[in-house]
Amino acid sequence: MLLSALALQPLILLPVLFAGPGLLWQIVIGGCVTVRFAGATAHGSTQRSVRQVVCDPHYQGRQQSIGTWLTFGPRFLSTLGAGALVSAIGLVPSMAVAAVATAGGFVALLHSPVRRLRAMPTTSGG
Repeated sequence: MLLSALALQPLILLPVLFAGPGLLWQIVIGGCVTVRFAGATAHGSTQRSVRQVVCDPHYQGRQQSIGTWLTFGPRFLSTLGAGALVSAIGLVPSMAVAAVATAGGFVALLHSPVRRLRAMPTTSGG
């Protein structure tokens, strides 16, 4: 689930790169956004579940707060960076950069031990 959801994220941005005006493209973009959010939700809940199983119960709150901070804290920087990139190279090339950058999470997870995980671990770490 983790790998599939992360693999979907950059792929679902591809139709947006070719979008033009009109109702058909609005429907396509709406579908892409829906699938992207569904994939992000599936990935987020699955990775949180795995972290909760492998983390010592004493550190559950700490690991969740750090994960949330790392995920949501730097978003304003990415917004500023995206605006600067669009100003420098334009919208479509910036979206292509975003699609490639989004693949980074998939590549990192593909080369991690999580790739061999076929079922939830049964014991807590710690």
